[in-house]
Amino acid sequence: MIVTTKLQEHFDSNREVSNDTLKYLLSLWIDERFAEQCKAMFDWIKADVDEVIAVWPIIVGENTRLQAKISKMDLGARVEISNTTREAANDRVYRSHKKAA
Repeated sequence: MIVTTKLQEHFDSNREVSNDTLKYLLSLWIDERFAEQCKAMFDWIKADVDEVIAVWPIIVGENTRLQAKISKMDLGARVEISNTTREAANDRVYRSHKKAA
């Protein structure tokens, strides 16, 4: 069976955006901002809660991937700040020894 554009539009026009989608997404213990973005996407395509439930492993997997990426970026920033602080401390120590000599 071929789904025509007119048939698809008919089904889409009968769908309603559900407020339960965000509640379901938050119940998956994913990041709140990510859940809100997912809900906006699901609202845009007019996906009902059953369709969202069907793809929950993908949502959780993407959330985990994004959290790992953010954590890695945060760790990289901390290391960079630590190195800069250490260099600044070394410069201060070197200058104080140079003045004393």
